[in-house]
Formats: sequence, C-alpha cells, structure tokens
Amino acid sequence: MKIDEEDVVAVLNLPRDPRKVLDTSKGGDNYEYYELVQEWKGRWGGVPTNAVIEDNLVKRNDAGVNFERDFIVFVVSSFLYGHKNTKCKFKVLKSLKDVEKIKDYNWCQYTIKALVESQIKWRVKRTESFYFEPLTLLVLCYLDRTEYMYSEPRVFPVIKNWDTDKIKIRSDMEISGDEFGNVRVHDHLNIPLEQKVEDEDSQQKSNCDN
Repeated sequence: MKIDEEDVVAVLNLPRDPRKVLDTSKGGDNYEYYELVQEWKGRWGGVPTNAVIEDNLVKRNDAGVNFERDFIVFVVSSFLYGHKNTKCKFKVLKSLKDVEKIKDYNWCQYTIKALVESQIKWRVKRTESFYFEPLTLLVLCYLDRTEYMYSEPRVFPVIKNWDTDKIKIRSDMEISGDEFGNVRVHDHLNIPLEQKVEDEDSQQKSNCDN
C-alpha cells in the first residue's frame, strides 16, 4: 500500500500549499531566523522537551503569536517529525516567522518526508531504536484503507472517525484471527469537493503572494 500526500490530506487534513516547509538553519534570512530562535530559546530557557511544551500550552491562556509558534513546534515534534530524544524540533521555526503564512505551506509533503526519512533511519538502526514517526498517520491510514471482516464507514478526515475504542476492537480482531495484515486494501478516501476547492483557492493565493 503506497502512502502519499493524498493520504495525509485524507487522514489529517493538513494544508497542502506550494510553499515548502523548512526546518533547517540553512538558506536565506538566516539573521532573522537566528534572532527568532534566540528569542524562542530565551522564553523556554533552552530547548524544551515535548512534555514541557505540552504542559505549558495546557496551562496558558493566551492565543497570540508565541502560542501559535509553540503549538506548531509541539505538533511537529510530537506528531509529525520529532526527535528520538524527545527534544522539540525547534528548527521548524524557519517556517514560522510569519504565523499568517503557516497555512500556506505544504505540510503534507513535509509529513511524507518525515515518513521516508524515519523509515531509512529505522532500517539502519532497527536493533537500537523503535520506529517512531509519524505513527499516527501510519496507523490511521492502515485502518482507513484496509478492511478486515467488516467495513467501518469512511469519514473525512479519518482522524475524526477512529477513537481508542475502535482501534482496539479492530486490532484485537486481526491479532486474534492470526491474520494481521491479511486485509482488503481500498483506494484513497475521496476528499470532499469543498475541501479541494478550498485547497485550490489557497494555492492560487499563495502563487499571487509569491
């Protein structure tokens, strides 16, 4: 079963616009990026772990620019493309200088990049570490695009449809039947027309901005 950007849209409903997500200090605007990183590290007293950011976000009452940046750093670090040592992936701040443009990046492409690079690292050191990113996408994509004994209604985005109870029921069925992975595979979930129109409008706006 091939997983691509269409799956990321169907499962997580992330933006899929032309801008490429950057998570490196290399490239233009380095001074502006350096200043942003220094300010960000200053607020956190260094590079925090995902757990520290999560706890802080829950307790905060603000919804300003800093909260938006912190939230995206947390989502990327814990959900899409984190580090093995649980330190947050602060270099994604390269793409968060203007929070109004966060939605204009191709987060689907970034997630697929994470999937590919994580698999390569795991294959090289599979005896030393677990496969860890992005597991939510893999699990939900498998559940949505495969059928075992019964067919769960397919809902867009997929993440809204599968809760812990449903996942446990499905996994218990496959494991107890000694046929884990022996399933019928479906095509991509059809993305609602209004979502496609919204994506196209956003892409056109991004092209005009560029």
